[in-house]
Amino acid sequence: MHNFFLFDSMHKALYIFIVLIIPSSKLIAQYDSAIQFKLTGYLESYYLHDPYQPANSESYPEIFYNYHRSGEAQVNLALIKGSLKAQRIRSNFGIMTGSYADKNLAHEPIALRNIYEANAGIALDKRERIWLDIGVFESHLGSETPIGIQSPTLSRSLFAESSPYYLAGVKMSYQPKNEKWNFSLLHVNGWQKMYRPNSYSPLQFGTQIQWKPQKNITINHSTFIGSDKPDSSNITRFFNDLYVIWKWSDKWKFHALFDIGMDQTINHNWFTANLSIQHQFKPKWSCTIRAEYFEDPKEIIIQSPPQTEGFKTYSTSLNIDYKIIKQAMFRLESKFLTSTDYVFQKNEQELSNGALLFYASLCILID
Repeated sequence: MHNFFLFDSMHKALYIFIVLIIPSSKLIAQYDSAIQFKLTGYLESYYLHDPYQPANSESYPEIFYNYHRSGEAQVNLALIKGSLKAQRIRSNFGIMTGSYADKNLAHEPIALRNIYEANAGIALDKRERIWLDIGVFESHLGSETPIGIQSPTLSRSLFAESSPYYLAGVKMSYQPKNEKWNFSLLHVNGWQKMYRPNSYSPLQFGTQIQWKPQKNITINHSTFIGSDKPDSSNITRFFNDLYVIWKWSDKWKFHALFDIGMDQTINHNWFTANLSIQHQFKPKWSCTIRAEYFEDPKEIIIQSPPQTEGFKTYSTSLNIDYKIIKQAMFRLESKFLTSTDYVFQKNEQELSNGALLFYASLCILID
C-alpha cells in the first residue's frame, strides 16, 4: 500500500511537470503592450541514504521538512507557477506537489495543501515603488526557499527548516529611487499559516529591511511578532533574522546568518547561526561547505527524545553541483550532525549523538 501511494505521488508530480515542459520552455503571452504572463516550472527529485534506515523511512521528522524520505526515490517538489504583470498590478499563483508539500503543509486545510503561492498586488504610486500585496507569498525570513536549485546547498539549513517557508496576509513594500534599499511591513495570519483558526490572535506582524550597498552585497534584517499558539496560551513570539550575502568574485560566494527567537520571556529562546562558502572551480562545477549551530534549550521548535532535555546540534555539510545544462543541475551532498547529548534516534530502542546523511538530487528549472 505504501508503494502505491509513493508511485501515485511521484506520478502526479511528473505529470504536472511534463504538462509544463512539453508546450515550451518559456511562455510569455502578450495580450497587449501592457500585460505580460509568464509560466515557470520546477522539478526536484532526490534520493536520501540514512545509514540507520528508520523503520518508517522518515529521517529525523522533528528536524527536516525537505528530503526527509529515506531509502526511496522521491520528488521533493514539483511546481508550476504563473505570474501576471501589467501597469500597476501584479499577481502570482503556484501549485505544487511532492514530499515537501505533503509534510510542510500537513497542518493546513486539505484544500490549501498544494498552494505554493497565491497573491495579487497593486502599486499605490505611478512609479511603482510602493506595492500592496495580499495573499500567500514566500516568507521574508531568510534567503532560502523551497526551490532548491536557487540555494547554495542541496539540503536546507537548520534555520530554514525551523522557520516559515511561506506566510499569508497583507504586505506593503517600498523601494526608493536608488534601488539600494527595500522596506516591507507585513500583517500575516501567523507563523507559517495560510488559514488562521479563530482561537489565534489576528495581531501578527513582520518587517523587512534589505540593503544592497553594492551589486555583490546584500544585508537583510527581518522580524516576526506574533504567536504559533492559541490566544489562551498568552504567549507572544519575537523573532529576528539577520543575514549577509557577499559575492566577492565570479567564483566565490559567502553567506552568513544569525537568528534568535523568543517566546514571551528571555529564558524561552532559541537561536541558530550558519556560514557557507561556495566556490565555482570549473564552468559547470561548484562546491559549497556549510557549518551550522542550532540551540533550542526549551524545545520550542524541535522536540528532543524524552530521555533528554533541550535540543542543540552542530552540522557540517559538503555539497557538489554539476550544471548539466542551463536549466538542469545534478547535486550531491553529505551532511554530518553531532551533539553533546543523545538526541538523534538511531532505531526504535537506541539514541545517538551523531547522524550522517547522504543526498543526491536532480533539479530542473524552466524560467
